[in-house]
Amino acid sequence: MSVKSKISYEVNIVVPKSLQAAFIKWLDEHISEMEELDGILEKETKVFENIYFEDQEKLSLSVHYQFDSEESLEQYLQNDADKMRGKLPEEWRNQLNFTRRFLKKLELDV
Repeated sequence: MSVKSKISYEVNIVVPKSLQAAFIKWLDEHISEMEELDGILEKETKVFENIYFEDQEKLSLSVHYQFDSEESLEQYLQNDADKMRGKLPEEWRNQLNFTRRFLKKLELDV
């Protein structure tokens, strides 16, 4: 039995409802750009809404990008992350809250 792994890069975002429509449009374009980068598995990006978020004036989202390996994630973090994060409109930067984490998905090959 061997174990194969992918890496999920999870970005959690809290968005004021006043920015929701504009942010969702921006996020859709951003995801398309992200999926063009080396190592990100196209069509495996998922966006989730936290339906039990306590602040009804804000939208809580989680975006999961799938990397094909830890090496690809490291390359992204070293070479592309600052550029991609910098594409967020300046006027939104103090209104949004971001947290990030990295998860290893285990798939057992029996």
